[in-house]
Amino acid sequence: MIDTPSLVRMERVVSAPRHHVYLAWRTPERMARWWSATHTGGAAVRGIDGSHRVGGVVIKVLADVPLERLVFEWGNGDGAITVVTVTFHEIEGGTRLAIQQDLAPRPERALLGRLDRLAAVLALTT
Repeated sequence: MIDTPSLVRMERVVSAPRHHVYLAWRTPERMARWWSATHTGGAAVRGIDGSHRVGGVVIKVLADVPLERLVFEWGNGDGAITVVTVTFHEIEGGTRLAIQQDLAPRPERALLGRLDRLAAVLALTT
């Protein structure tokens, strides 16, 4: 992970095929299973003008190249919006996610926790 005052880049390998990982990010019902802090699958998720809402977090998709790249912005309602770019690289035995995000240090920890939950959910469902 490389940090600058406003940019964080990270990579994570998950043991799941690229299409499963992509759908875990792109499908509101699947995203609710790992994006929520409690990861119980009970987070409120609904479509809003091309966006989804996961709990109190609004996620608006800006660009989507299926199975390759997803760009979205998200905020938790406090006025701070961040742009995230996720690329999906199929590798032997799984998928390498490359993530770039403009953010402050505190949201970085939240994203790292979400990636841990994504890996755990995919390990159980693939």
